[in-house]
Amino acid sequence: MHEVRRPSGGLFHPKVWFVKYTDDDQRSAYRLLVLTRNLTADASWDLAVRLDSSGLSRRALRENRPLQAFLRSMPGRTIRPLDAERTARVERLATEAGFVEWEYPEAVESVTFHYLDHGREGSIDFAGARHLVVSPFVNDNGLNLIRPDGPISILSRQEELEKLTPESVARLDAFIIDTLAGFRDEPEAGEKPADGPAQGLLGHLHAKMYVIEPHGRAHRARLIIGSTNATDAALRTNVEFCVEFEGPRKHLGIDAFLGDDAPFRTLLESYQPVGGAKPDSQEDEQKDLDDVLRAISEITHTVTVTATAGSSAGRRSSP
Repeated sequence: MHEVRRPSGGLFHPKVWFVKYTDDDQRSAYRLLVLTRNLTADASWDLAVRLDSSGLSRRALRENRPLQAFLRSMPGRTIRPLDAERTARVERLATEAGFVEWEYPEAVESVTFHYLDHGREGSIDFAGARHLVVSPFVNDNGLNLIRPDGPISILSRQEELEKLTPESVARLDAFIIDTLAGFRDEPEAGEKPADGPAQGLLGHLHAKMYVIEPHGRAHRARLIIGSTNATDAALRTNVEFCVEFEGPRKHLGIDAFLGDDAPFRTLLESYQPVGGAKPDSQEDEQKDLDDVLRAISEITHTVTVTATAGSSAGRRSSP
């Protein structure tokens, strides 16, 4: 575990695992996890993408370049320099990542990685005719970056939707997590309850997902999952990482999630926000305090203790 510096004015926000496995015959396999979940025990609604390797290419693959760049950036981000051996290990993993051929999930025809390090790396193209946004945090500027005008279907937290302006709210088909959703997977008679949070005690929405359907008659859809919230900070300032799938609309399109028979839809309830809620001053103060604490934590502190004449250095004393 190594502390990293934030980008100027933003956050280091990715949730990524890249793992290499080696068997007794020295054959290697790779796994990539792109999550919306942090390393906490919080009970929340999250998403995870798992990609496993199907083999290694003889040449570096262009589609893996964002993943390579992300991994290679890690040693340079740490507050305390990594030792040479660990830096070399990260570099070797980054190099190998460029050659991995990934197994695609069912109905997926292409995979794209998005490494956002604004001002230096990447961006996401949100152009399309229909949009579904799943994001716990959202603001007006973020929605305008995703779609400057026109309708948007959105799943978010109720309090976040109410912070939007009435103008933004007017173009939303909004949903929140159904308050009963956590009670629906009750065990069968005699079946042992699943490990984990108690039924019905699942927390806030924390998943981040975007579904984009293109203009025209193309029967395609793009599904993006990762760390990026629907805010201008996430889309313009933070360091983020996402994975994008492309495939048929009937499998990856908006109706596959919001259609009457879609399993995802059964977790949701429609919500009509009013918008225009006044900012919570305590919340803004807490954000400012958190920002100051993050800045302090990035300072490398050195403490020097010196003995002076007449001091009690070296003695033990009781308070």
